[in-house]
Amino acid sequence: MTDHRTGRHAQQHQDIEREQLLMEYASGTLNHAFQLLLSSYISYCKESRQFVSECEEIGGMMIEKITCSPNDMAATSLNNVLERIDALERCQKQARLCRAAKRRQAFLQQIDTLPRPLARYIEKENLAPKWRRIRSGTLYYEIPTQDKTSHVMLMKIKPGGKAPAHAHHSHEVTLVLDGAVIDDDAVYQKGQMVIHEAGSSHAPVADRHEGCICLVATDGDTPLALTGRLMQLLGKLSR
Repeated sequence: MTDHRTGRHAQQHQDIEREQLLMEYASGTLNHAFQLLLSSYISYCKESRQFVSECEEIGGMMIEKITCSPNDMAATSLNNVLERIDALERCQKQARLCRAAKRRQAFLQQIDTLPRPLARYIEKENLAPKWRRIRSGTLYYEIPTQDKTSHVMLMKIKPGGKAPAHAHHSHEVTLVLDGAVIDDDAVYQKGQMVIHEAGSSHAPVADRHEGCICLVATDGDTPLALTGRLMQLLGKLSR
């Protein structure tokens, strides 16, 4: 069933969920798909960059206060710290030039609104993106991730177009990269993020004048289930 929270309560819930994601990003505990989306989100949002910076500073002070030896630390905690340090070092390096495939070049030229972290990742991994059609007016490209437990895709919907109705088995986070999208009667514009919990269902609609391009991240092996009759049939035929 669709989550029917509206108004102030819904916005407060979104704010809490967003801060939780930003704290997990700062601690380095998010999966790769969500790391990619959150790095893109904070490139838009100055307030979120400041929040992440404060979380990282607090985390640094906590590490300095640890008096036990590394051998006494939980292996997962140590790995998270090391991974975060590596990620910060990578972010400080200048984006390197690479030999781009013609398909990637054409794709990036079509979408000149990609946030820098996302465009840099596509170039660094030498990906060759290609739009695939879900339905008339709705295209997607699934971006390969470094793990098998998360998924991230670009979705492009024509003006007034509608994404397939679907339910979630896990969390879904959507970042609007261009245009605007209407989701659960709320309008989200470029740089805004909407969070859906496991068990929710929806069918986002693109702005009727601009359409939209979104970055969508989910976790889990089976992140969503199509709920429309036609899409359910197509899903069965593709198995």
